[in-house]
Amino acid sequence: MLAHQLWSLIEEIRDQDMHDWESITRTLEKCLAMRALPPKPDLPADVPAKPRVRQKTWLSDEQKADIVTAYKGGAKVKGLAKQYRVDPTTVSGILRQAGIKVKRTGLLPQEIPDAIRRYEAGDSLATISEAMGVSRATVRLRLLEHGVKMRDSHGRPR
Repeated sequence: MLAHQLWSLIEEIRDQDMHDWESITRTLEKCLAMRALPPKPDLPADVPAKPRVRQKTWLSDEQKADIVTAYKGGAKVKGLAKQYRVDPTTVSGILRQAGIKVKRTGLLPQEIPDAIRRYEAGDSLATISEAMGVSRATVRLRLLEHGVKMRDSHGRPR
């Protein structure tokens, strides 16, 4: 209900003449007054509000070392980010601090034959990309580079 009311007020502001500052001020005052509304009656007052900002995950030095070791062992940045519940840029930063040059995302050379085999066996680009953790465009590009003929969306050769 509150969201609907706020959208109505926003629409009201949009419809107003930009030179009618009194009207705009009144509408904005209504918005500010809505912030002070009591909590919904169906929720207990002691229920904490959901945090609006994502909480930071602080990684220990040991976890950072584990990330470096895993990356050197072939783990991907996105996979490590998911595992440690951090943003991929955080993982990349940790690797750069450790003096490691971060590879651009994409299929590794040793993964391409598997992608070709799966595509020729009938798997879709979407299925392959999901399994390998890259975009459909990346899979398509690597397959084309290796001379694989693409199918249309119905599985027919193009």
